[in-house]
Amino acid sequence: AFELLFGAMDAGDKDGINRNLVTVGAVEHDADKRLHALSDRVKSSMDELSAAAHAREVRAIYALFILSLLTLGVGVLVSVHIRKLLAPLGRVTERAQAVARGDLTPRDVVPTEDEIGELAAAFERMVAAVARAQSRAVANERLAAIGKMAAHVTHEIRNPLSSIGLN
Repeated sequence: AFELLFGAMDAGDKDGINRNLVTVGAVEHDADKRLHALSDRVKSSMDELSAAAHAREVRAIYALFILSLLTLGVGVLVSVHIRKLLAPLGRVTERAQAVARGDLTPRDVVPTEDEIGELAAAFERMVAAVARAQSRAVANERLAAIGKMAAHVTHEIRNPLSSIGLN
């Protein structure tokens, strides 16, 4: 149609130009309709895709919020559980500090089946053993002091007796 239009323009045929202009106008109008239809389909597809993307975005935000709350809850539960597990370790530490200050009286231990309970029981057995060893050491020191004193008294008595015996 464009070749015929340009041919009519070159020939100077006004009727041919008008006919061909009408034909080109019809083709242009048909192309414009098709472009509008295509534009509407593209716009409709874009709107559907945007709506689907928005829905996915909202779901992702909800999922993120729920996972954040779940993570916070798990963190709190783990923190409470760790405090519960480590409470006996605090008591063992306090007991060790009391022993360091000189309190060697053995105490009863609440039996548990974990490593901290075993540590507390072993620590109390060690405190009892140290207390026994210390009392034995004190008794041995007393006996040694009595022995030294007896030797000194014997020496003091023997010196005058030796002089008397020689006289």
